[in-house]
Amino acid sequence: MSAEFTHFLRIGIHSEAEIFQKARPLYDALIFNANLVEATPGACAALAYRLGKPFLIDPFTHAFSLNPKYLMSKSKGKTQQVRVKRSFAGLAGRYFSSAPFLGERALAEADVSVDEFTLRVLDYQKTILTGPGEELVNMANADPAVFVPKWLLAPYFPLRKSMSWLEINLKCLESALKSDAQCAGVIAVELSALRNDAWKVVADRYCALKPKTLFLWIESFDEDQAEEADLKLYCDLVRYLSDQGVAVVNLFGGFFSCLAQCIGLTGFAHGLVYGENKSFTPVVGGGQPPPRYYMKPAHVSMNVRGAELVLGGLSASAYLANVCDCVICSGLFDDEQDVTRFAQFAEASDQGKFMPRAYALCRYHFLFARHDEISKMQSLTPGERIESLVKNIEFLQGIDAEESVEHLLTWIKVIKTVCS
Repeated sequence: MSAEFTHFLRIGIHSEAEIFQKARPLYDALIFNANLVEATPGACAALAYRLGKPFLIDPFTHAFSLNPKYLMSKSKGKTQQVRVKRSFAGLAGRYFSSAPFLGERALAEADVSVDEFTLRVLDYQKTILTGPGEELVNMANADPAVFVPKWLLAPYFPLRKSMSWLEINLKCLESALKSDAQCAGVIAVELSALRNDAWKVVADRYCALKPKTLFLWIESFDEDQAEEADLKLYCDLVRYLSDQGVAVVNLFGGFFSCLAQCIGLTGFAHGLVYGENKSFTPVVGGGQPPPRYYMKPAHVSMNVRGAELVLGGLSASAYLANVCDCVICSGLFDDEQDVTRFAQFAEASDQGKFMPRAYALCRYHFLFARHDEISKMQSLTPGERIESLVKNIEFLQGIDAEESVEHLLTWIKVIKTVCS
């Protein structure tokens, strides 16, 4: 990718590390969540060392302002005691001189001693991975810079309609910038708090502090499902911040964020076929979800079984010409015999459980597709981007996939409006 646009990949669990390594050329930078780092600092340091890529540690300070039940887990054994997760207990110990609220109630503004808290959060990001532990002696001669984040993030808390955390957020960012002028801020905000031009107030308050970079997290903002007015609001906010000389990165984004390069977005982040939007409150329970296939003409992911119903009837030549010709797809489909082996994306065992191969195929295909999307969007004018979407729509309509068209039509309207 070019220096002007940064494609971040966020790691969720360490079982993804192999894909991060093998797909190293397909993204620019890495995001660790602080709770993952706190739980497994050695593994995170090892991955940072092996990748040698720029990275940041999301300090995850917002979690302490949530209902404490989201930070709790049951202990193993007969007692099944409910206690604060060790990763969050560890973070609290690093971020706060004392944390009597932990496990009892949500963090309140009065609990935050801004300067001390901010310096502790910044210090955590700078030092947690700097020294390889005894189990990583093979890294002893590594350049220490490999373990230091390129971006340091000021502490942040979610902004709701009440904007109750706005002043604390601004004070933390101001304190961080005094410590290091390169520190970045995070605007974590629910969409409803930005409507009716409220976004201008928020943008002006942050820009007044003159940060060089702001990371944007609009809660649960699904670009595929968003209304035209909300997508335009997002674009207006990004352009406004960009016009003030701020580099804006979307912490959770999808293909529309590729399109948004034309209005000043300088980067975006997501996980491996997930994490293109996210709630402030974590998902509780569950298990490994089924693999998802990235439908490149629609620029969205979908259930692999559903994708097979839509695309499984295509010939290999038609698939490679109109859907995807990445190395994964080219290897699965025999163009000479015109045979499609789409079912391998949804390969399952006799017990009905999806095989590791199905996850790997879907994830590598997604990364190749996303890398190609970003590269192409960088070289296209807004008009050419619209033409590309029109071609996608025509193909999807031709295979009776009308349900995958509506958001593309919305995107076209927005791009026409904001880039005219």
